[in-house]
Amino acid sequence: MQHHTRPDPTSPEPFPTDPSGLPEAGRPQLLELAPGDTLDLRVGPVAKHLSDTRVRMLGYNGTIPGPTLKVQQGSEIIVHVTNQGDLDTTVHWHGLRLENKYDGVPHETQAPIPVGGEFTYRIQFPDTGLYWYHPHIREDYTQELGLYGNILVEPSEPEYWPPTDRDFILTVDDLLVEEGRIAPFSPVETSYAAMGRFGNVFLTSGDPDLRLEARVGEVVRLWLTNTANTRVFNLTVPGTRMKLVGGDSGRVEHQEFVESVVLAPSERAVVDVLVDRPGELALEHHTPDRTYRLAQLLVAPERAEHSRAE
Repeated sequence: MQHHTRPDPTSPEPFPTDPSGLPEAGRPQLLELAPGDTLDLRVGPVAKHLSDTRVRMLGYNGTIPGPTLKVQQGSEIIVHVTNQGDLDTTVHWHGLRLENKYDGVPHETQAPIPVGGEFTYRIQFPDTGLYWYHPHIREDYTQELGLYGNILVEPSEPEYWPPTDRDFILTVDDLLVEEGRIAPFSPVETSYAAMGRFGNVFLTSGDPDLRLEARVGEVVRLWLTNTANTRVFNLTVPGTRMKLVGGDSGRVEHQEFVESVVLAPSERAVVDVLVDRPGELALEHHTPDRTYRLAQLLVAPERAEHSRAE
């Protein structure tokens, strides 16, 4: 005799996974914000194509990553957040020195923003460098699904950074996809150790096949943020000279040529790459056993005029 277990009416609903009818996730915009500007930031579901599958993810303003914010050192902006996501949220402004009540730590510095709710942050940028924003509730789920974005604080000192020909502001991340969907999460507890899990699909600035372009002789600056929950990235661009010029809090004291940079989750690095031959290069993640291509860099043969390398 076959027995059927009745569903427990008190058990929470699983997180939704169906991408049907959702808007397609866009590429992140670069938003240059003047002092005193107001940014509307909306959390909501999006559909994302990953090679041969389409999955449901979450985005800020419909993009993965969310908008890249470019602001001036010493400025202040207003960010109005609306939560149309799957659960309570906050926005944490990672690495920034700002008023405690706007730091985005739930129950400690603010009440969580409920689904359908909103909250207004006043964000200050006293220090130059590369920072990022993300939720501070269930990062294992919400950050994994795409809620992260970069902040570039432009220095008030004109020659703070060495000059370059081209800048790419990039995030590196991984995503666990099983049977054509993102591996499920428990709605009541973290499903994996610590804050996250290792993925099997790599996303660079939200793209599994990111393509970048440069020209021979250029110095290309890579602004790199590790937005993964667990994976440590060992990043390199073989066939180039790489110089480490900055990290989590602006420029390094002593610039140095490096073979690679190692980024733990949440860490940032700023590297200058000299591309001195045409063809195809790649941003790669190296482990002792494997090499993972994260982005393609196509170098055109025309030598750059007034190259910074000269």
